[in-house]
Amino acid sequence: RVSWAPGMAPEVIAGVQARDRRDAAKHIPQRPGLFARTWSIAAGIGRQLVSCYRRWKGRW
Repeated sequence: RVSWAPGMAPEVIAGVQARDRRDAAKHIPQRPGLFARTWSIAAGIGRQLVSCYRRWKGRW
């Protein structure tokens, strides 16, 4: 799906293409939010682990 017209500014085209790619990526999984939710949860756990590790390292 192409939603830009010839003669548009390159950064506009790039932004539209990026949005199209994001939309397409969203539709690939059967349950669209599942991967994003899992990823954000994993990222949050990773951040907590890092902060715990820094606190623990700061004690010694």
